[in-house]
Amino acid sequence: MNIPELTAYAKEKYGAEESVFPDDSPGLSVLINPGTQKWAAVLIRRKDPATGEDAEFCDIRCGNRTGEDPPFISAPYRMSGGAWVGVRMGSGTDPETV
Repeated sequence: MNIPELTAYAKEKYGAEESVFPDDSPGLSVLINPGTQKWAAVLIRRKDPATGEDAEFCDIRCGNRTGEDPPFISAPYRMSGGAWVGVRMGSGTDPETV
């Protein structure tokens, strides 16, 4: 799963639109919950510090989790608090989990 697939799903299923940050924050955008107007996800496009290649990440507000997380789920990249998780987007990212 990649960011364009996630944004298409969020728009179709929830009516959530991607909102791009101003020019001073390149590579960042958010998905906004149309009902609450709160951020549902922070979408991050940047160079992977480990490989130098283009990479996509996102922080998703998901509430409390139970059980063991798959390898593409981590601590949030930009947000803080227990309601957020980080997701490394890519071919190994399971859309059903996200």
